[in-house]
Amino acid sequence: MSINFSYETNVGRKRDINEDSLWPQADQHTYSAGDPYGMLFIVADGMGGHQSGEVASGLAVTEMSTTYYSLGEEVPDIGDRLRLAVQAAHQKIRDEAAEAPDKEKMGTTIAAAVVKYEQTDQKGTVWVAWVGDSRVYLWRRGRLQQLTKDHSFLWPQIEAGQLSWTQQRVHPQRSRINRALVAHHPVTTPDVLSFELEPGDRLLLCSDGLYGEVEPNALELTVAAYPPQEAVHYLIEQANSPKEIRNDNQRYLLEGGDDNISAIIIE
Repeated sequence: MSINFSYETNVGRKRDINEDSLWPQADQHTYSAGDPYGMLFIVADGMGGHQSGEVASGLAVTEMSTTYYSLGEEVPDIGDRLRLAVQAAHQKIRDEAAEAPDKEKMGTTIAAAVVKYEQTDQKGTVWVAWVGDSRVYLWRRGRLQQLTKDHSFLWPQIEAGQLSWTQQRVHPQRSRINRALVAHHPVTTPDVLSFELEPGDRLLLCSDGLYGEVEPNALELTVAAYPPQEAVHYLIEQANSPKEIRNDNQRYLLEGGDDNISAIIIE
C-alpha cells in the first residue's frame, strides 16, 4: 500500500513573508506501509501580526517531527506521540523566545495527521492533532467533512450553523483564535482524534488562508476532481483569485490572497 500526497505553500497577494510551514519538507511523494509510526504531515500557520511568525511555524514543524519519530518504543500509542510532539514544539518556541525577547509574542497553529497502514492486512488508520484554526478535512464518498474544530472566537457560531461561509469571511473577528502555540503562553495540549480509513479516502490539511478564501463547495469539488498534485495547485490558484461575494444584500469584491496559503492533500 502506498500513500500519494502533494503539498504547496504560497505567500498570497498581500503579505511580504510566508509565515506558514509544512512537513514533510522533501520531494518524496509516496510512502510504503510497514513503518510502525506511520507518516506524519503538518501544516503550521505562524501567527499573523505577531513577531517572527515564520520562525515559530518553522520551529514547530521541525521540533514536532523530530520528537515524534525519536520517542521510540516507550511511547507506542500514536495519539500520545502526537501530544508529546506538539508539547515539545511549543516548549521549543518558548525556549527560543526566552533567548530573544523580540520574539516573545511569536506563535503558530498546528494541524497534523499521521497515516499508518498495517503491512499484513493493509488496514489504514489516521490520527489527527491540532491547536488553533488550521484545519484537517476528510473527503469520503463524495463529501468533504471538516474533522477539526477551530480554537477560535467564531467556532461556537460556526458549529451551531449560525454563520454562513460568506458571513465568516467578512466578520471582523474571523482571525481571532483562542488557542495556539504562543511563546508567552503555558505549554498546551492538542486535541486528538483517530479513525479507520476506507478505500478512496482523501485528507486535506490547510491553513486559514485557504479555507477563508475558497468556498466549501469549491474545496470539495477540487479535492474530489483532481490528483493531489493538481488539486493543491488549483486550490492555491483559487485562493489567490479575485471573487465577488454577497452578504445581507451587500456586495463585496475580494482581491484574494489576503493571507499565506498552504495545503497538503493525501490519498
